[in-house]
Amino acid sequence: MPLTTELFRFVAARRADRVLLHRIESRLIRDRRNDPVLLAELFGPGDFEDKLKTAEQFAASADFVGPDDPIVRALEPIAEFLRARLAPGADLVALRDDFVESFPLLALLLQQAPPVDMLEQIRTAKASLWESLYAQTTLGCDRYVSTNYLVDALRVYHVLLLVWVSLVWSHETWAGATFDDYHPIIDLEKAAEGSTSREARPVASAAAAPAGTVGGSAVFRVPLERGAMKPPTVGDLLLVEQELRRYEQGEIADLVTIMQGERRERTIRTLARTSQTTTTETFSEQEEANSVTTDERFQLAAQSQNTSSQSAAVDVGVTASGKWGPVQVSATASASFDTSKSSTDSQSQEYAKNVTETASRTVRNSFRQSTSFTVLNERQETSLQGFNNEAGTGHVNGIYRWLDKIYEARLMNYGRRYLLSFTTPEPAAYYRALLGQGETEALSGLVAPVHPSRLHRTLLRPLEDDEPDDDGFRSYQDVTEDNYAKFAAYYDVTDVEPPIPLTLTGSKAIVIPEGAPPTDVKDHGLTVVWKDDSIVLPPDYRLTQAGVYVPDGPTDSYHQFADTLHLGEKKNEVDRILVEIGHKDFHFTVTGNGNDPATIDSDFNSTKVYDEYQLFGSQAHPSLPVTVSATFSGMLALTIVYGAVRRVEALDRWKAAVYAVALKGYQAKQQAYDQSLAAAKALGASGVAAQTLGLRADQYRAIELTELKRSCIELMTAGTAAGHPSIRVDAEGKPTIVFEEADATGLPNWRSPIANGAVIDLFELGFDWDQTTYEFHPYYWAGPKRWDETALAAGADPVFEAFLRAGSASVVVPVRPGYERPVVFFLKTGRVWGGGYLPLFTQPEMLEVYADVELGVQFDPAVQVGDAWELRLPTSYVMLQEGDALPEFPPAEVERQGVRLPEPAADETAPF
Repeated sequence: MPLTTELFRFVAARRADRVLLHRIESRLIRDRRNDPVLLAELFGPGDFEDKLKTAEQFAASADFVGPDDPIVRALEPIAEFLRARLAPGADLVALRDDFVESFPLLALLLQQAPPVDMLEQIRTAKASLWESLYAQTTLGCDRYVSTNYLVDALRVYHVLLLVWVSLVWSHETWAGATFDDYHPIIDLEKAAEGSTSREARPVASAAAAPAGTVGGSAVFRVPLERGAMKPPTVGDLLLVEQELRRYEQGEIADLVTIMQGERRERTIRTLARTSQTTTTETFSEQEEANSVTTDERFQLAAQSQNTSSQSAAVDVGVTASGKWGPVQVSATASASFDTSKSSTDSQSQEYAKNVTETASRTVRNSFRQSTSFTVLNERQETSLQGFNNEAGTGHVNGIYRWLDKIYEARLMNYGRRYLLSFTTPEPAAYYRALLGQGETEALSGLVAPVHPSRLHRTLLRPLEDDEPDDDGFRSYQDVTEDNYAKFAAYYDVTDVEPPIPLTLTGSKAIVIPEGAPPTDVKDHGLTVVWKDDSIVLPPDYRLTQAGVYVPDGPTDSYHQFADTLHLGEKKNEVDRILVEIGHKDFHFTVTGNGNDPATIDSDFNSTKVYDEYQLFGSQAHPSLPVTVSATFSGMLALTIVYGAVRRVEALDRWKAAVYAVALKGYQAKQQAYDQSLAAAKALGASGVAAQTLGLRADQYRAIELTELKRSCIELMTAGTAAGHPSIRVDAEGKPTIVFEEADATGLPNWRSPIANGAVIDLFELGFDWDQTTYEFHPYYWAGPKRWDETALAAGADPVFEAFLRAGSASVVVPVRPGYERPVVFFLKTGRVWGGGYLPLFTQPEMLEVYADVELGVQFDPAVQVGDAWELRLPTSYVMLQEGDALPEFPPAEVERQGVRLPEPAADETAPF
């Protein structure tokens, strides 16, 4: 039995033949009265139950025309006469003469001016016939009834009218059709126009109740919309079919030579590996050092010891404000000479203890933890090929050749069809989404990290797509003291230090002579020049202010301090203490006035500002020089107080360090995300390969056609046809069909099973989907953002791969013969026909198109056009050729006949 499959398709479309409008209209019998009584009542909007009662009441009245009515009995022989004699091209004169002879009473109707009373009787009879047809048609939706006798009676009057018109126009032959080709129709538009007593029910109602059309329940008002479509066309459907005949060897696929005594083996290994490693290190280290260590922390301890030895002669206080490593400490000292030795020793011990405790905070402890976690996904395929000619008697040549399929192709004509054409966007989008569900599930928990430039620097949230990068962390300059902590926490980094303080204060106690107990100080004049360079500012600060402070006594005067140092004791004696801190000087001048209090001029106990652009304000120095020049008696005690502010470049270095740590955290998150993403995609790719590889060709075609059908139906109905549930499933899995809208709670987009069935019948049976013609277009017809996903799709079957990669598809769907009118009815009204006789349309353009289909030829089975021919299609199979002779491919003998055109004659008037 031959394997018949489809090779490819095409449609030979042509312009529809124009059909004379009167030839179509003359075959439609319509109620031409201005005010039909039952038309609006039975076929306008309304409930079917009410219409059924109205029809039953009319059928029981005396106005109803039954099968045994005298009108019907009188017209039956005329119907048989016309059925026997009426044919296209019949002699009209002979037809008239036979009619006059057979029915002399009705012969008056064929006169040029029929009697008025006879015409009135016919109008009354036709009205009764139409009202009875309306009632009987409505009753026929609920039970079996006959309308043939009514149709025949209406045909008689209609055909006699056409014969009268033909005779008046002096036609010699009959230009119409046979008697039974004249169909009565019920004008739905006229019924809707005449239904003024009822409000029309909305088309979007989800109910399955009938909606006043032919048969009452024939049209279901389901929530359908009509999508934007190309105009229908009419054409001959031509398909190229193929039958598999045989397989033949084709071109050489591979050639292997094995020499005598040779053995050859080859291993093919395919390995796919995904590795993910997370490392966290643990390391603990503690350092201890004694006082001789020159580490900066232990210099602080040495300085504390030195301060303790000085405080043997003074009263000392300590405040923390300097910066040494992670702990900030600075010493402040104040002196008084009226302190006893015992209290001095006691306070010195307390001071040493405090300083030691503070210095101990500078001992550094670091902690580091290390853990390694590796996930390895590995898939390996290994194949072994070998050739053994060790025991052979000669060389071996193995020739592998491709196998080709040989098909017999035929062009088949299925006849005239009503055709709809669609351009569907990305036909495989939904199918690709189904294939990628495994990858989607794996990616559902993955969140791509946000680059600092896309992180709002104030709200610490990812920026929206329409927000500019200006609101993000574009550089380290966007790091502030207010946002750095949350910025670091967002990227899960902990090795971020806080910024150094904005200001730094410190002090230095000066005692001259240094280290001498109060009892050893002689009461005599002493002139000294003393210097100190032990005040060292950290490089991240610049000096802003400094001052010299001395005790000013209980009365806020310096006289007690001057008396202690025996300054200005003699009249007109001038004693001066001059302190220079950097380039600023501070003076204390005492002028003796004899027995009167000395005159004191001083800027001690105040600070002076060091401007940023001055020498000692802008540049960093190893130390701040302090110089004291003084003449005094006893022991001089001064306190140098200074202040500093953080440098801008120091804050920038801190910002850069925070930004670098956060960026490193982002990179770690990005690396982890990329690894997880690669693993998820590998998992998804393996699932896609398992679902798309190894299918038969007919399975691939079925997938393509199903997706194209869905897309076309969505375009026809603007997405309103599919996906309406009418079954409720309980917790135990038991299904229940839901018939009433009131019971459809919890079922979104519910539609009655009856209405849903009418929609399914129209779109599944009304179109000849098996004869669909389609062509896939490349990925670039999809949106640019989807090019990567679309262009890289792959499949084993070449047509299926084109389906997966298609950015668009052109589809031509033929309407199944016999379903043209229901399809046209939906396209024009948006409603679904549920059964009964379907009327034609009165629009000229629709009549022309429909007549071209109705009068066209339908072939069942299809008719072959021309002779069959053979096709050679390649396959992926390889076969070893018998023998080692190389194949030859002689040219095919094809007759090529052509007409040789004569040489053009020489003509001087020719342009060339």
